[in-house]
Amino acid sequence: MAARHPRLGQPEVAADAGLRDPAEDPGRALQPPPRLRARDHRRGDRVVAAHPLDAGLPHPRRRGEPARRTCLRHQRRLDLHRGHDDRRVAARPRRRQPGARHGDQRRLHRHRRRHRLRRHHRGAARPLPTVRHPRGRSPVRRVQGRRLHHAGLGEHLRRPGAGGPVADRPLPRRTATGARDLPAPRPGGQVSTAIEQPTPESGGLAPDTVVTPTKGAGARKLPIILGVLALGLAIVLIRAGHSGDTTFRLATDSDFVSLPDIVVPSAGTAWTMVVVCLALTAEAVRRMLARSRQPMWIPIGFALAWMVGFLSWAAADNRILIVSLLGGAIALAIPLVFGALGGVLGERAGVVNIAIDGQLLLGAFAAAITASLTGSPWAGLVAAGLAGALVALVLGLFAITYFVDQVIVGVVLNVLVVGLTNFMFRQVLTPNAEALNSPDRFPRVPIPVLGDIPLIGPIFFRQTAVVYVLYIIVALVAWALYRTRWGLRVRAVGEHPKAADTVGIKVNRTRYRTILLAGAIAGLGGAYFSLVSVAGFNREMTGGAGYIALAAVIFGKWDPIRATLAALLFGFASNLQGVLSVLGSPVPSQFMLMLPYVITIFAVAGLVGRSRPPAADGVPYKQQ
Repeated sequence: MAARHPRLGQPEVAADAGLRDPAEDPGRALQPPPRLRARDHRRGDRVVAAHPLDAGLPHPRRRGEPARRTCLRHQRRLDLHRGHDDRRVAARPRRRQPGARHGDQRRLHRHRRRHRLRRHHRGAARPLPTVRHPRGRSPVRRVQGRRLHHAGLGEHLRRPGAGGPVADRPLPRRTATGARDLPAPRPGGQVSTAIEQPTPESGGLAPDTVVTPTKGAGARKLPIILGVLALGLAIVLIRAGHSGDTTFRLATDSDFVSLPDIVVPSAGTAWTMVVVCLALTAEAVRRMLARSRQPMWIPIGFALAWMVGFLSWAAADNRILIVSLLGGAIALAIPLVFGALGGVLGERAGVVNIAIDGQLLLGAFAAAITASLTGSPWAGLVAAGLAGALVALVLGLFAITYFVDQVIVGVVLNVLVVGLTNFMFRQVLTPNAEALNSPDRFPRVPIPVLGDIPLIGPIFFRQTAVVYVLYIIVALVAWALYRTRWGLRVRAVGEHPKAADTVGIKVNRTRYRTILLAGAIAGLGGAYFSLVSVAGFNREMTGGAGYIALAAVIFGKWDPIRATLAALLFGFASNLQGVLSVLGSPVPSQFMLMLPYVITIFAVAGLVGRSRPPAADGVPYKQQ
């Protein structure tokens, strides 16, 4: 067998196309220490050798450096493909050739053909390089003598893939984008994360502790809740069921296009809806056993079927006005939506706004007095916003500046506002009711064309001006929180205030501004009580609406749109108990009064352990 040439193998040469034996470890061959070269006795005994001591020194005759040395090869051709890593700019050729210590070319021999393992470069995955003309790319030089060790990921070494280093691909790709420190979840399982309690010293950051994948308890809650509600409706029909017809009226007398009424048998419709609810419950149980994700159409369809069945039974031999039921739900949900938006903004910035009820109550008080003095309900609406911002300012002063517990401060502010408004009502408003507590109410303003749409127009576009203001505020808050630079800063100080401070964001200043805006929005909801619902202020007229709004924030997972939908659900429950009481439903009145709060408890309890608040929510930030 012919001896191999000492040059390096080149993949473009046909003779080197086959596999080669593993190269000998170059570390075993020790390099000789640097010393003087052997002297030429023909030139006499000289102190300095005739040849240069090191190959890096210039030749005495000052001739140009050769293009290559003995046993070396030309630089390999450029071979960069799509998917190669974007490395630093390649170094230029050195003026001097390597010295004697680098003359051992066996260090360049590697396993050059197959069975190379992909190496982890300790960095985040970068995007693929742009496709450019080969002339615009940089040349690549190999580093001589570098010993590379394969990096292992997980329990087993990874085989070379499409982007691995091979003989004709000198640059390996980085690892793929993804969580490299998290275990892969099981099929259908959930990875639970135990969140540590954030502290001010950590900048409000709550680091996630990685645990093993476990079956989430949240997947079992939905089938249990659906099963209990379906069986409860079935038991009610068995014990108190009666025959008759239920009429659902979809239009009003003033509609331009009148929809026909829907008349259904009460018992038959109710039992049909029970069967539908049980079928949806069985589907939820099947998905739970299969460890599949529960889709949203299951709880939504169950809620609609259960409500139709319940109304068919409760309004037997009666008529239900759907327009009045849904329109009244929107009207009662106005203060809840305002309060929920204020709570979302505050907690997104890292401040727990428990004082929503106090902001609503003080806003109603200020709106009644201002509208009575000025004769303009719009002036009262502005005063309500300023009153809510005042309560938020006190909350921010103690919670942000003096690091007092935010929950305690919020509860104290609620009690303070209740006592203050009760005192002012007895001492000021009651003796001067004509001058200070007789405001003008906002009238209903139907929108042309939109108000004439069947079923939708009377519900959404025949409301007061406060409702239209609410539509605009919901859209602005949702857009600003996720589409603007301000919203990014607010979410940054609520998730990781230390990192936000590092990039130049004033954490406490941003929190102050956000909590003032949140208080002003919540205060606008208080104007509904004294300028829309009734014409005047009364003691404790909010009825704990601020706490229901706080539950809507949690139920909506700190999102403005979801919190609005949750507030509409609670408003529907509040209006439902009034409608059924008027119809003379067999349901006891005591149960109807507590229906909104029962639905609130069930809604929030179903999300325990499934919703995650902002990481720095309720944690004061101490600037280092």
